[in-house]
Amino acid sequence: QNHQIVAVRVYLVVNGQLEVAYDLGGAPFSLRNPARIDDGLLHTVVLKRSAQETYLTVDNTTRHGTAPGLASTLNANGNIYLGGLPKMDFMTGGRYSENYAGCIIKIENTRQSQRH
Repeated sequence: QNHQIVAVRVYLVVNGQLEVAYDLGGAPFSLRNPARIDDGLLHTVVLKRSAQETYLTVDNTTRHGTAPGLASTLNANGNIYLGGLPKMDFMTGGRYSENYAGCIIKIENTRQSQRH
C-alpha cells in the first residue's frame, strides 16, 4: 500500500451546508451534509473517519462517503485549522474562497483503537 501522499483536511460551509474535504493520496474527496447550518441556531456536528470511510452528521442527518485510493491515514503533521485558512483560495486550489463566520463552542477529539 502507498501511504506517502496525504493533503490538508478542510471543513467549510458551502451554500449553508457543512462540507469536509481531504486527500488521502488517491484523489481529492469531499462530503457535504444537506442540513442547513446558516440559520443562526446551534447545531451538533459529528465527524467520524476510519480508514477511507467518513460519516458527517449535522443534527440528525448523516451522510457517508468513501475516499478513493489505498491510503487509510490522514497526515496531521503541521497546522490544523478550524473555521478557515490563512490563504483560503491558495490553500484549497481555488475550490473555496471564504472562511467560516460563526461560533464553534466545543471540539472533541476521540480516538478509538480497534484490535483485529
